[in-house]
Amino acid sequence: MPINDTVTLRSLNLLAEITSGRVKAFAGNQPLQNDVWHGNSRWNDIRKLVPAVAEFQTDLLLPIMALAPHLQPGFFETIISGSFPQGGEFAEFGGIKGQNHRGMIPTGETALFILFGLELDKRLTALRRWQSDN
Repeated sequence: MPINDTVTLRSLNLLAEITSGRVKAFAGNQPLQNDVWHGNSRWNDIRKLVPAVAEFQTDLLLPIMALAPHLQPGFFETIISGSFPQGGEFAEFGGIKGQNHRGMIPTGETALFILFGLELDKRLTALRRWQSDN
């Protein structure tokens, strides 16, 4: 398998793990139990394959978040339904339904929730960094 495919698959698995942890913590009204980055074998494997992402995890996860619904339609809905089987509104997660895509498309709100939960200080820091990148 080409290295790009390996990185993409591992990154999707990492995104699923992080998203699931964040959604479960939110649904249980609890903080995320542990740091999803340090000591995470998936993240460590990806860092070895793509050393350029070693400093900022967002550099890897933001493009994968954008690709996820196109590579695996229903990617985010499947994860959310594991914690909210009855459905309903989940405004904190963000996302939109596309006109030409039946699944949920992640937005900036989605990225902020997955990466930082409701921690306002970290969300604001990320927003400042993303704005300075443009």
